[in-house]
Amino acid sequence: MLSFLARHVPRNKTAHLNPIHFDAGRSSIEFKPPTDQYLVINRWPPASSTANKAIALRPPLHWHRHQTETFHVLAGAAEFIYDGRTVVKRADQTMPIPAGVVHTFCNASTTEELAVDFVLEPSICDSQAV
Repeated sequence: MLSFLARHVPRNKTAHLNPIHFDAGRSSIEFKPPTDQYLVINRWPPASSTANKAIALRPPLHWHRHQTETFHVLAGAAEFIYDGRTVVKRADQTMPIPAGVVHTFCNASTTEELAVDFVLEPSICDSQAV
């Protein structure tokens, strides 16, 4: 109702940047084509130092009200923390996280890069539909 009072943050044009690098180039996110099964590829450095464990792409504990999030590990080992459990998945393994489950993930290896892509299903939930 009072949205006209909201501060408007200037937008940056970044669509041409793919991949986008973070953490002085140690991590990146690559957007996949709309026709791909997955949305993005996250690449993380080995978790061998405090700086590498605290990368910008590491999600805080979070949940999705209406969507299942499915991760696919492309390289390395991912540690998934969800619903009070910890599970490690390796290259070519998937990890579905059901809607409503609090979760996060990180690189489980101190020597290997982690590459993981993911998808949210349904891609547009009813509350987001226009």
